[in-house]
Amino acid sequence: TLSPEIMKAIAGDYGPRRILIEDGDLFYQREGRPKMKMLPMSGELFSFAEAPGFRLKIVRKDGKVTGVEGHYDDGTIDADPRTN
Repeated sequence: TLSPEIMKAIAGDYGPRRILIEDGDLFYQREGRPKMKMLPMSGELFSFAEAPGFRLKIVRKDGKVTGVEGHYDDGTIDADPRTN
């Protein structure tokens, strides 16, 4: 489980991606797609029941969340900086 402070630090907009807090959980949504509950694998890596071939990594610089990376099962990685 993640503390409320960590969830607040992660929640925000990342280009076409959004992370939000609902009912004490983090949810991920990419433009035009449904929201998915984020399942913590570590403090910075999340999986999704609805998308088993996808992981989301939280990118930090000097302790501050600066972006996210999408990691796909084919080895592809795409990244978006924090936009808010």
